[in-house]
Amino acid sequence: MKQGRRFAGVLLAVCMMAAVTGGCGAKDEVSAVIADGKSSETMAAAAGADGAGSEGGRPGAETYFHTEAAAVPDSMGSEGGRTGAEVFSYAEAEAADRSPGENAACLPTVRQETQPQSGTLTAGEWKDNADFDYFKDVLNHNDWYSYMETWKLFPTSRYAVQVTNENQEAAKNQRVDLIDGQRIIGSAVTDSEGMAYVYYNLDHGNREADRIRVGTEEYVIEEKDKNGTLHLVLDSYKEPEEKTLDLLFMVDTTGSMSDELEFLKLELQDVIRRVTEEYEGIRIRLSVNFYRDREDAYVVRDFPFTEDIDEALSKLRVQYSDGGGDYPEAVDEAFENAVKGHEWSEDSVKLLFFVLDAPPHSDRKGTVDLMGSTLDAAAKSGIRILPVASSGVDTETEYLLRTMAAVSGGTYIFLTDDSGVGNSHLEPTIGDYEVEYLNDLMVRLITWYCK
Repeated sequence: MKQGRRFAGVLLAVCMMAAVTGGCGAKDEVSAVIADGKSSETMAAAAGADGAGSEGGRPGAETYFHTEAAAVPDSMGSEGGRTGAEVFSYAEAEAADRSPGENAACLPTVRQETQPQSGTLTAGEWKDNADFDYFKDVLNHNDWYSYMETWKLFPTSRYAVQVTNENQEAAKNQRVDLIDGQRIIGSAVTDSEGMAYVYYNLDHGNREADRIRVGTEEYVIEEKDKNGTLHLVLDSYKEPEEKTLDLLFMVDTTGSMSDELEFLKLELQDVIRRVTEEYEGIRIRLSVNFYRDREDAYVVRDFPFTEDIDEALSKLRVQYSDGGGDYPEAVDEAFENAVKGHEWSEDSVKLLFFVLDAPPHSDRKGTVDLMGSTLDAAAKSGIRILPVASSGVDTETEYLLRTMAAVSGGTYIFLTDDSGVGNSHLEPTIGDYEVEYLNDLMVRLITWYCK
């Protein structure tokens, strides 16, 4: 983890020096190479030149490894979705989006020299279900245990269940219930590899399951394999001929998001375009939604699922940051709206990208219970939560977002300092990870869940 922080620090320093020739965005003129923690070297590159093996200006090494940094790639002209021409129009926002009482002077200004474009923000991801013992060790640390007590969510008890058909093919999108007597004590839905991570005793209870139900078939709990996984065979399973992807974005648009929102909007537009172009054979339903806090111009601004991608993108383009006031925001109300306030297709792959930089108000009446009940509903319905933690996220928020991701079968995504955009980003409490471009990472994850 220290090597990753060293890389970020050196890159930011190089970006500050590069500001004289075009700011931190002048990646085509300056690149930093750090190997095994040694001192960095800077080198000039011809503007617009391709890296070795690149297509359209991106070098062959697309990923920054957490332990070794690749050369910083060219910032323009990529076929990977960089859209420098898509610059946010404040006039459009003012005309189409400002609610009564909102001051035009509050419209954001981008503080970086970098012109907003997709393929700029960098991020990592961590799947706690892939290393559950590590997650439990972190949760049982004194500080993290206090977070569990605050939010009344104790994700320390779990069954990993793999469901296949008689041909050992993954049984996808199947609900798995843990049963204690006549009571369901935990539910999850299988992913693209037939895996379901079923959490129980989230309220710190002491219930024990005696059997597992998949659809209408029940199984006695037998011995786990060496990886702690239960294997079940569902004879009646056949993969549907037609797939549907329900893709929902819930984005924090409070004032604290102003340092990254314009970049995030372009990254999300790029992700949506790439997914719709790649998955011509899959029915894609999109919903793009926004939230702030009570006393702001709106709490949640929501839009139903639509197959009109251009219409959904038009809603995204005109949003801007404002309001908020204090650190916590109306995360609980936005979460409930996303999970319970939209008509998710029953048999779809359900992905909820939650873009935010602050926690909910733990001191508001009903917030803690609402977060728990909504997470339970998401797990039962197979709505996978993929938080995108932006600058400003603290450790308690990291705990909450990782819990939401793990219990729903999602993964935790976090922005990093490597792009030089935005305020400082929290280094998460995890093991080694790779730094990628955010848009590439999100497309990769969508592809995995849809395979």
